[in-house]
Amino acid sequence: ELTEQIEAILGPENDTAKAKARALAQALDAMQIVGMVNPGGSSKPRVVVMAGPAGVGKTSAVVKLAAKHIMEHREAVGMISLANQRVAAAAELERYAAIMDVKLIRAHNTRQIAQAVQSFESMDLIVVDTPGMALDDHGPLQELKASLSDIDNLDVYLLMSATAQEKVMARTISFFKPLNAARLMFTKLDWAMD
Repeated sequence: ELTEQIEAILGPENDTAKAKARALAQALDAMQIVGMVNPGGSSKPRVVVMAGPAGVGKTSAVVKLAAKHIMEHREAVGMISLANQRVAAAAELERYAAIMDVKLIRAHNTRQIAQAVQSFESMDLIVVDTPGMALDDHGPLQELKASLSDIDNLDVYLLMSATAQEKVMARTISFFKPLNAARLMFTKLDWAMD
């Protein structure tokens, strides 16, 4: 069923689209897909920012959330990448954006972030990938906070690995507190079950 939904999104019936649909469906089935974003009551798009420490799975969560909203609600979704330091993350996001036929904008500063959000004003949902942050470096956190300060209809999701020790989780929550996260999302649940 998931493969058929993805094929419908990808468009015309052809072997390439079917192969992409099967591959994406298998990847999404293998991952635990995140929950839906609450529908907004505003005419502006909802903006969800994925924040968290390096390596926690923010890029994967962005892709999963976008795919879920596209497939289940047929919503128009845009993606913004602020995670420009990690070439592999940017390339991964670009591949998935192409598969899902979603526009992806890379932004490097506050002005570009505002322009990207504005260019997505016709979207239902904008999902933002952020760079991973070391829990002892407050500079990038303050830059991110300042970059997001003028965005309307914004929710920050704080991502943490379910495998992290309790003290690391507490430290993570404390470090990211300035972003006023609306939700806490655990990643790597499959690893925690082993």
